[in-house]
Amino acid sequence: MCKKVMILGAGIYQLPLIQKSKELGHKTIVVSPRGDYPGIDESDIFLDINTTDIDSVFEAAKLYDIDAILTTGTDVAVPSIGFVVDELGLKGTSYQSALQSMDKSLMKEAFKDGGVPTAKFGISSNLAEAKQLASSIGFPLMVKASDSSGSRGVYKVEELVQLERLWKAAKDVSRNSLVVMEEFLDGVEFGAQAIVVDGTVIDIIFHNDTVTPAPNNAPLGHSVPCSISTSILSDAEDIIKRAIEVLGIDNTVSNVDLMLVDGKPYIIEIGARMGATCLPENVENYLGIDIYGLLLDIALGKPIVFNPNTKRTANAARLLCAPKSGQLVAIDIPSELTENHSVIRIKVDKKPGDTVNEFKVGPDRVGEVIVTGSSYLEAEALAEDIAKQIKVHVI
Repeated sequence: MCKKVMILGAGIYQLPLIQKSKELGHKTIVVSPRGDYPGIDESDIFLDINTTDIDSVFEAAKLYDIDAILTTGTDVAVPSIGFVVDELGLKGTSYQSALQSMDKSLMKEAFKDGGVPTAKFGISSNLAEAKQLASSIGFPLMVKASDSSGSRGVYKVEELVQLERLWKAAKDVSRNSLVVMEEFLDGVEFGAQAIVVDGTVIDIIFHNDTVTPAPNNAPLGHSVPCSISTSILSDAEDIIKRAIEVLGIDNTVSNVDLMLVDGKPYIIEIGARMGATCLPENVENYLGIDIYGLLLDIALGKPIVFNPNTKRTANAARLLCAPKSGQLVAIDIPSELTENHSVIRIKVDKKPGDTVNEFKVGPDRVGEVIVTGSSYLEAEALAEDIAKQIKVHVI
């Protein structure tokens, strides 16, 4: 039976979800501001609405009598989803929980109150407060826009002379004008995707992270299986489940950022939505499941049959990036790369003539490479090598 599915966002990270919804025969309603977003043309119905406009999203959801509402790869739309979930009785994370998972200041306070191990932090609304907090926390530290998505407005501040510039850069993309300041946890960054159904975490898939150098520290790629020891991952599972319980995240795939410091895992952030930067594809290939189909089934309230392969496939993903900002001339992909049996996919997002940006955040990507290997290390090395062989020409 055809279901009416509302997807918030039409960008490159929502595109596979939109395509899967249509493939499964659902009437797919895509909500997004009008712009150069690939998911708009893929939609059955496109609604030119800002995904953060809760009232307008809710009115549209009522008008179309939707059966499910969801997104992936973006945090800012999650409160709109939560509001609709509450008002229409749909499956998903509640509005209050969605707010806490989207707004880093609320999230950190909830972690502190709920006993979830996380970095020492403070919340600043002006530069004077920021300097006072910096004195208390010490350098290096992280400044983070409170309610932006992904790595936008997230910077590492090495010393006092950098603080004003990077704090203002974070504040500029914070819609509530708050900036979270955290101690810099010096350790191994890793992450997880937690599948949550009706209050139960049915699986947690850990992964390795590759990020750009400071101050941006933006994800460039991921790999599986995770290199962290099983005993530490067991501890990480416990704190992830605690964080999900504290925030009330439910009926979604939850993206988790962690840091391992001196053998102890800490949660940096957790979202009530699935990760980006090819994480769905990493999980899909690792477990041998249809991850976007699973996400849709969860949102539609269907009975969940979760049968991942017992034999796991090591794989890695790496974003393709422009060497500088400008106009794309061409992307040269040597033919032998596409003939490599270890290559799952080489995908290009941009076409000649498009404007591209030097890579700072995920949406600056121009494409992606996903490969398999006998181990995560082999897969990472191959993905990196292929990315270097693909030449992105910009003027």
